[in-house]
Amino acid sequence: MSRVERTTQINGSTELVFQFHDDPRNLLKILLPYLRVDIIEVPKHLKQGAVLKYAMHVGPLRFDWTGEVVEYEAPSQFVDVQAEGPFQN
Repeated sequence: MSRVERTTQINGSTELVFQFHDDPRNLLKILLPYLRVDIIEVPKHLKQGAVLKYAMHVGPLRFDWTGEVVEYEAPSQFVDVQAEGPFQN
């Protein structure tokens, strides 16, 4: 299984930054500008077992993308994995 990790230094408290990422709708605010993603179904806040459904558009193609939160430790981290989607597992 492939794994993508990224670390970014942010000038803010752990609680404030986690609160921002705890709302899955905020993904749209941090994507690269050329990526077009639509929210299909997401919970208001994350928790272990939460399912996230998005549609990613690449030109005229649409890829359904489903993720699941497999670890959730507020306010320090969560881990989500692709359950179904365009990326190789």
